This record gives sequence, structure tokens and C-alpha cells, in this order.
Amino acid sequence: MKPGLLGYISLVWLLYLPLAGCTSTDDDGQPGLAVHERPAEDRILALEELYQETQAHPLAYYYMNRAHAAQIQAEAAALGGPMPTALRQGYASSLLKGGLSEAAIEQYLLLQKDADYASPYSTTGKPLLESLGIAYLRLGEQQNC
Repeated sequence: MKPGLLGYISLVWLLYLPLAGCTSTDDDGQPGLAVHERPAEDRILALEELYQETQAHPLAYYYMNRAHAAQIQAEAAALGGPMPTALRQGYASSLLKGGLSEAAIEQYLLLQKDADYASPYSTTGKPLLESLGIAYLRLGEQQNC
């Protein structure tokens, strides 16, 4: 069986990699060690520093969704009264992205009671209905897996 074009491209790429100089350079422009060649202790320390940074400033990282949800909830509590619609929308989205599907569904259902979001044909109602559907799908996935 003859290899196809994809097979030839893969073979050329594998032969090219050693020639490509897969090393980094340091600040002086001298060849340095590639990432996978660094000592394990350095990699562990770098990961520890990154972890400490994300814990110190969680809102600077888009994937810290539970921290975002907590921040939004604190802002809404500071305002007093019911959570404003714009905050509730961001809160529900952060909950869903953070894996808290049941809490997100509760917030989306509260949003659905709002007059602006009531109609699935409105510009705000359709995205809400889509987000609610995704939340139910994720909840089903979490319960069945």
C-alpha cells in the first residue's frame, strides 16, 4: 500500500524537526535548553509560581470562573436588593463555565422571568434559551458520567 500525500508530509516533517533547531535562546542570544530539557525542579518551581499567581489574582485569568462568579456575587450583594439583570447574566455564565450547572440553571431561569428575556424570539431571549439548553446538557453529562 502506497502512502498518501499526508504520509509524505508527515515523513518530511519528522525528518525536518531535528534540523529545525528546537532549542530556545537565553537573554544573551546563546542557545539554551528546550523546555523539555530543563531540570524537573525548575519546571516544578515554575508551575508553583504560576499557581501562586493565579490564586493571588484570579480575575486576571479567564479560566478562573468560580472566582469570577464569587466576585460578581459580592458586587451584587454590595448593591443590595435583587441582583441586576446584567450582573445575573454574567454570574450565570461564570457558574456554567465553572462547572456549577445546577446553580447556573437557577440563574438562567430567573433571567427568563425577566420581561426582556421572556420571549425566545427576542434578541436577548434566544441566547438565554441557548445558554439554558447548554446548562441542561452539561447537568445531564455531570449526572450520567
